[in-house]
Amino acid sequence: KDFMRMKCPGLSDNIIDWLYSVANGNIYRLSNEMDKISLFDVDKQEEVFKLINEDNGYSDLNSLNIYNLTSSLLKRDFHTVSSIIKDIDNLDIEPYGLVTILKRDIKNLIDVRLNPSSTPESLNMKPNQFKAIEYLGMKYGQSQLVNMYEFITSVDYKLKNGELQINNNYLVSYIICNMLSA
Repeated sequence: KDFMRMKCPGLSDNIIDWLYSVANGNIYRLSNEMDKISLFDVDKQEEVFKLINEDNGYSDLNSLNIYNLTSSLLKRDFHTVSSIIKDIDNLDIEPYGLVTILKRDIKNLIDVRLNPSSTPESLNMKPNQFKAIEYLGMKYGQSQLVNMYEFITSVDYKLKNGELQINNNYLVSYIICNMLSA
């Protein structure tokens, strides 16, 4: 952030904090952005930043990712899911990864929720991970968990066998809708 302030003294701390956050501190990306803005006079730098931002110059920078999506789907966090859907074209979310993560997470929910004798040790989990899954699992009934797992394993099977020939974004949307309706 000090480098950014030195390179572009016309940018406010709020802008610097935001840009640093959405770039995940990637020094190469930040340096590139600062090089663009530093070409302008100090009193014009904030205006240049705003124009770049309004023109979606930073749309590829986003703190949301596939893990935010899977977590918000399982938590039924509609606000976060909605935010992700609005920006889905700018996020690195592809069906194979989404299915893999959801399959693992739902399996963990089933292992913890439906087996009363399960322990963190028996499932090779950290105690805090086990507690979090246990808490999350309380939101679901047995049939919901089974239906979610059957759905995601069915999609996994069809993907691996080439039976789903649809656009990746449509497939991601299909998975999201089905997970939320379970």
